[in-house]
This record gives sequence, structure tokens and C-alpha cells, in this order.
Amino acid sequence: MNVSDLSMSERLAAHSASLAASAPDDRAFANAQRSLHQRLDQARTPPHTGRLAWAGAACALVLAIALLALPLLSGHQGAAFATVQAHLRNFDTLSMTITQQASGIDLPTIHVWTDKAGNARSEIGGATTVIVNTDQREMLVLLHASHTAMRMPLDTARQDQASEPLAWLDTVRDFQGRAKHLAKTRIIDGVETDGWVLHASGMVITLWADADGFPRAVDIAGRMQMQQKLKLELNSPIDPAIFSTRLPAGYSLVQADQD
Repeated sequence: MNVSDLSMSERLAAHSASLAASAPDDRAFANAQRSLHQRLDQARTPPHTGRLAWAGAACALVLAIALLALPLLSGHQGAAFATVQAHLRNFDTLSMTITQQASGIDLPTIHVWTDKAGNARSEIGGATTVIVNTDQREMLVLLHASHTAMRMPLDTARQDQASEPLAWLDTVRDFQGRAKHLAKTRIIDGVETDGWVLHASGMVITLWADADGFPRAVDIAGRMQMQQKLKLELNSPIDPAIFSTRLPAGYSLVQADQD
């Protein structure tokens, strides 16, 4: 049986997470094994002490089994988190709403749409739109207040800048460490989700996914007192026209600043 195919009740999942959070080190394993051998040796003593010895040996055996079972239990949650990562690597489309604060000050809300080809559109607080079109190899920036636009080639530096709202994505899907599974669940849009916390790239990322492993929300903290809360939706239809870099009516092109 594949461990990733196992399903756990809410109570068992909570116990599993609790055990995984307090996983023993090598010394604890060694002590448990030594205690087990001592109890088994005592069990070979004369009959009048045999019953107590076997009782002690049974307790030690329970402890040893519990310690040795921890990797299996935490392994289930590891497989569950791997499923979340797989969804983030293989999605067709991804839509996000990002609310954020810096040093306790609210920043503009960002709406992002992207697809597996790398096309992306970001709406930043109703003031700016950034469109990345990988087929055309160009980026269009719309400044709505002045009805001006900048069109530029999609070189690496500008692509990285335009993709900043998606920076967390590579961090999560390429994460190789141990993500801590949370015992407490969270209801998102009426759906119960499990949470994982990971520390990477100077960020503390808490990711919430439903029973099928689809991410529903991400909370990010740790960079320059920045806090971000993301609501995610994977594989919902997106009109390809939103990635068009055609100049909208009423907008005029201006020259982009040269570095």
C-alpha cells in the first residue's frame, strides 16, 4: 500500500501533526531502543518477577513503536504537501488576489492572472496594469491616471520585476526542506483546508490546501515587515485576451526609462 494513498480522520490527522511537530532526535531513538533491550533482558529473570518484567517490556515496546512510527506518520503529511507542490508546478491557470501591509500600513490590493505558458497580468490597486506576453516577448505597462502606456521587450530583468507577485511560487514548488503540518484546519470559502508552514528565502510561508491538495490561500511574512495574504484559484478559465499587449483605446505610448 502506498502511504500517499492513506486517508486519515480529522482526529488522527491532528495526532499525526502533533507527533510530527515533536519528532524525536537520534538520542531519543537510542534511549528507547536501549530501554527495550533492558526490559527484554529483565523478562528472562525468575518466574516470580517475570510478570512485572514483561509489563515493563510491553511499555518499552509501546514507546519504541511510537517513536519508530513517527517517520511513517509524518511521511503521510510529507506526501500530502508534495501533492500541493505538484499542483503548483502543473496548473493550467492561476488567479490570485493579494492584500498586503508594510509596517502596518495597507498597500494596494493586487489581482494577478497567469497561465502555464508564463503569460501574466497584474492589476495593482486600480492604478497600474502590468501585462507580460510570452508569445510576443514583450511587456505592457498601463498607467491609468494619465492614460499612458509603456511597451518594452521582455528581457530577463524586466520579466523578473513584472513577476514579483509570483516570486513566492517558485519558492514553494521548489522547496526541499520539511514543511510543518499544522494541527488546526482553516475554513476558506466554506471548504476545510490543511495548513503547512515553511521557512525559505527569508520568508515565512503558510500555505492552505483542500483535501485534494489544491492550494486555496497563502500567507507570507518576513520581508521588510511585509505581510501578504493571497487567495488562490487554480485551473479556472481565463480569457487569453487579458494577456494582449495591444494598446487600449485612449492610451498613448511613452518612452520607457532606460537603465
